[in-house]
Formats: sequence, C-alpha cells, structure tokens
Amino acid sequence: LMNFDMTALNLSGVTSLMNIPNPNALIYVNKDANAAIKALANVVVVDGATATAEAITLVDDKPFTNDKAFTTSDITFTREGLTAGNFSTIYLPFAAAKAVGMTAYKFNAIEDGYAKFEEVETLEANTAYLFKNATTALEISTTSEVTIPVTASFAATADTFLGTFQTIKPTGDFYGYSAGDFKLGLENDTEVPAFRAYLQGSLVKTQNAPERYAIDLDGGSTDMDN
Repeated sequence: LMNFDMTALNLSGVTSLMNIPNPNALIYVNKDANAAIKALANVVVVDGATATAEAITLVDDKPFTNDKAFTTSDITFTREGLTAGNFSTIYLPFAAAKAVGMTAYKFNAIEDGYAKFEEVETLEANTAYLFKNATTALEISTTSEVTIPVTASFAATADTFLGTFQTIKPTGDFYGYSAGDFKLGLENDTEVPAFRAYLQGSLVKTQNAPERYAIDLDGGSTDMDN
C-alpha cells in the first residue's frame, strides 16, 4: 500500500527505478530528477507547492492512496474478468466519461426496502457507482487535466453507498452487491476489495437488520442479472 517519497534524493543521473510489487503505488520525485524517471507512469514530480504526473495507471483490486495532491492529463483505470452485461460496483479517484458500453448508476437513498439509484452520463471522482459493462474488460481514462487530491482517511457513514481504495472489512449493518441485490454481510469477516463499493446501513450491528435490499433503477424495481 505504501508509496515512495524520493523527493530528498538526487535522481538526476538515474534512468530507471526498482520493481514495485503494488502496481498502484506512487513514486514522488523532485523537479531535478532525470527526464526518463519523470516520464514513467505513476511518478509524481514535486516542485515546491505544485506536483504533476505524466501518466497514472491504476489496476483493479490493488490498494491505492495519494499523499500529495497533483495534476495529470493522462490517467487510466482497468478491470478484467467482468461478466458482460452483469452488474458490479466501482469507485475511482478521478472524474471521467463513462467507458464505451458502460452504464452507470449513482446512489440516491435507501427507501421502502429498496436501494435507489439513478443513471448518470459521467463519473465523478470519489463517488461510488453501480454499473454494468458490455464486455468482460473495462477501461476508464481521461486526457483532460484532473487533480488527484490527498486521499482522505476512510470513514463510514450510515445509510449510504460507500467506496474504498483498499480492501476493507466493514462493520455494522452493511450490504455487498451479489446476484441481483444487496445482501447483508458478516461483520468483520466480509471483504470489500479496492475500487469497489458497498451499501452501509446502521454503523452499529442491529438485531432486526433486513437480510437484503432490492434495487430500484430510475424509479422502477428491476430484476438484476447475477
């Protein structure tokens, strides 16, 4: 999960970096670093109060965090292994247009036994979505300049749809998407992977929590795919 702060090092004569196990890790260098280093993906160049990155590539299910706010005009997220036409969840640190073949829904409320969502045309940063994709591979990218802020500490909020950039085990009454609806998870046991989202009910475990919430898309209940 850790990033690498190399801003105090002289990298003017260095042209390559060590292999990093987490592909989503960020490397921070100073403005005097070698041009070959500054051009690498996931390298953030810090120059006083500003920071920029040539390119950021993020992959699904690996942890991500950012320690210094920066801008970039080239950022891409990929997820493999989807079932075409079936629903999943997503949570990204940048705003972008939907991928071709992607349909996305933003959370509205929990009401009358339903988790209610509405369709959206664009994706906002740090916002959880329910979505389906026409193919088994998803790629979301932007070439517009975006700012990636310092990643906030995760804090659960009751009765909402929450995303995470690292694998977590939620507590209280929470619901993961599975086979067409949101099903009650096991406290401190069920994992939510990085870049995914879940439905949080009460922050404290209750005895009479519903076992599931059906899904309402754009004002109408629906039979969801598995």
